[in-house]
Amino acid sequence: MTKLKEMPSPLLKQTVLRFGGSALSLFVSLCAFLIYGEPYLSLSMLAITIVTAASGIWLYYIVAAGKYIVVEGICQKVDQTLVFRKSKTVYVFVNPHTIRMVPHRRNVDVHVGDTLRIYIASRTPVYHADNCEVLSGYLAMEILKGAGK
Repeated sequence: MTKLKEMPSPLLKQTVLRFGGSALSLFVSLCAFLIYGEPYLSLSMLAITIVTAASGIWLYYIVAAGKYIVVEGICQKVDQTLVFRKSKTVYVFVNPHTIRMVPHRRNVDVHVGDTLRIYIASRTPVYHADNCEVLSGYLAMEILKGAGK
């Protein structure tokens, strides 16, 4: 339980959301079985419960074991979609490299000049393409301060 108190807030939020989603899907599974008597709907919701619980356990293990890296840098460029102007790709300058990544939610309010703190699992692969490092995924992102705030 002390590991939860020591967790950085973005990782704690992700962990709570995953376990909360697991509990909610378990509740829906039980309600679907009790109200409608449908085993197939209940089994599909039970499968979602298992996957989200496993995801939460995996994230908690990564953080508790300290198998993550914190990278902090300044946003250099934000590529947006044409239709709704949502963030599609974010370029972060971390001396001496530029990291290209896709935000988890496309509606993340990231602006050029913002300081970003990115939490990455230590086993996450990073590729080199177009004179920058391409980050294939991350655990959580925190927007600290910047021009857009």
